Amino acid sequence: MSSPSSMAVAADGNVWVSSYLSAVPEFSHAGAAVFPAGITSGGIDYPVAVTAGSNDNMWIVNYGSSKVTLSI
Repeated sequence: MSSPSSMAVAADGNVWVSSYLSAVPEFSHAGAAVFPAGITSGGIDYPVAVTAGSNDNMWIVNYGSSKVTLSI
């Protein structure tokens, strides 16, 4: 499964995508990849859902570890 499971839009208009590939890439509101490329560590394990929380924190649901990761 390599297609996105979910997307979230942050307050700045950037889009975060749960990719199921142990990364959550970030794209600008114009569609360009943001580097460094989103979230790739810190407990990411087959992310299947992502949502933007307060202060643009990203909450990530991990299928592989059955945990929710908070990325600041």
